[in-house]
Amino acid sequence: MLPTPYVPFFPVERFIPQQIVRNARDRAESAVAEKVASLAEAVDDCREASNQYKEVKGTIESAEKLAKTWEKLSAEEKYESIRNSETDVNAIAKNTGYKNKNVQKCKNHLFHDIHRLDRYKSLGEPDEIKRFDANENQARAWKRLEEGTHTKEDLIWLKHEKAEQWYEQKHDTGYSESHEKAESHWSGTPWTNTNEE
Repeated sequence: MLPTPYVPFFPVERFIPQQIVRNARDRAESAVAEKVASLAEAVDDCREASNQYKEVKGTIESAEKLAKTWEKLSAEEKYESIRNSETDVNAIAKNTGYKNKNVQKCKNHLFHDIHRLDRYKSLGEPDEIKRFDANENQARAWKRLEEGTHTKEDLIWLKHEKAEQWYEQKHDTGYSESHEKAESHWSGTPWTNTNEE
């Protein structure tokens, strides 16, 4: 009697040579198929990761382009961009922990509302009834608050503007009085000793 040949993967007793070869081939093909399937899955994962990278890279490039465009705008153009934004209030609320309605009140106060500007009344100048003039530092601070890159000075300024808005509305005052009351707690120009001056 011939010895039973050794073929890996399975027992071979009572198998004829053709069955042994066929079963060995089937087992080998199955093992290869499993390896190929896992490689194909890895390739798909790599392809998906590559697509995600391209998408993120495109988003970053778009954001950088927008940032450069923003920097080139005049203060008045920045203010108009802020007025037209529909996402800044939610972003600032999320980044600061402030309530949306309070951020919206600040935005209205700074960029939309008409005020009695009485700064030069003591000099004999009549009051002006209009929006605040565009201010480069304040536009930049608002943008940083929106992007989550704000400084502690930006937060001080935001508190000042909220207090100013509250006092002006509650007491029906002009700009000067509400500004002075807010200024006694938080500076309206906290960037004086920073690079944002």
